[in-house]
Amino acid sequence: MPSRPSRSTEALRKPPPKQARSAAKRAAILDATESLLGEHAPADITTRLIAEAGGVPIGSIYRYFANVDDLLLSLFERMNAGTVEALQDNKIGDERDWRRHLDLTFDHLRTMHDAHPAYGALMIHVDLGDRKEDEITQLLGALLHRSLPHLETSHVREITQTVLALFDGVERRLYRLPTSDRPAAFEQARIAVAAYLAHYLDTPS
Repeated sequence: MPSRPSRSTEALRKPPPKQARSAAKRAAILDATESLLGEHAPADITTRLIAEAGGVPIGSIYRYFANVDDLLLSLFERMNAGTVEALQDNKIGDERDWRRHLDLTFDHLRTMHDAHPAYGALMIHVDLGDRKEDEITQLLGALLHRSLPHLETSHVREITQTVLALFDGVERRLYRLPTSDRPAAFEQARIAVAAYLAHYLDTPS
């Protein structure tokens, strides 16, 4: 069974480069890796393949990433950076207009999946652990907590984890669907998530 990058990989991770030139080179390595994922499974990606695709020496890869698992995790996090911004900007937990914000978040996810066809394969490959501490979990939890102040913190945490599980299930299903079937799947998922959140956000406190 192929090894999978996990949060434990972070102990080996390289600090982000400080100079613009180094940052550009690091981004180019990530771009080359993402292009390879169009033809190779994440478990089959090697530093040799990355070096050939990016036109860089193998040693340069290790200057920026501890290993291939670290590189794949960094690529996955880069893809998710827009989701973090969407949650910051759209405020799913705003009970006054939460349905519109949820629609905007689903719009972002559709765009992100279209822009990064390899996202589904990476999501399945990367081990995110129990997702109790990642930035998306923290942001969504904070938004829902502000909109549901009458609920215990532990209850809001469970609601947050359930919403994330719904999103996770949607994205894993999308990866296995033909591109033409994805819009309908997204719409059904939006309805399901909205119905679940409505149970709490449309109920008077």
